[in-house]
Amino acid sequence: MAILSEYNLRQLDRLVKYINSFEEGNLSLSSLVSNIEGLIGALENFSLSQRNELIRTWGVLDEIFAVCLDENNRPLSTEERNLINRTLYELRELCLSLMGNHDPDKTGFT
Repeated sequence: MAILSEYNLRQLDRLVKYINSFEEGNLSLSSLVSNIEGLIGALENFSLSQRNELIRTWGVLDEIFAVCLDENNRPLSTEERNLINRTLYELRELCLSLMGNHDPDKTGFT
């Protein structure tokens, strides 16, 4: 695995923090989807395969949000909530894996 720049580590750390904030009920699905999209787009000199893996995983969240929005902002179903939870777990694990030995709680990044 390539060594990530401090800038990219901060972006991944922020992504994990957004996931945590959503899970704590402090961030809407709309904001989560938008923030993750922005952070993925902000990554610099990032491996295409790694970026595509982030996009693929984020895309599940984006699709669920789009379907609910298209259906007049209907509430999430139990199945959709479960899929969101699994996807957030995968996305967090992917970020932490990409960050290598960098523990988000210990990096000091904000």
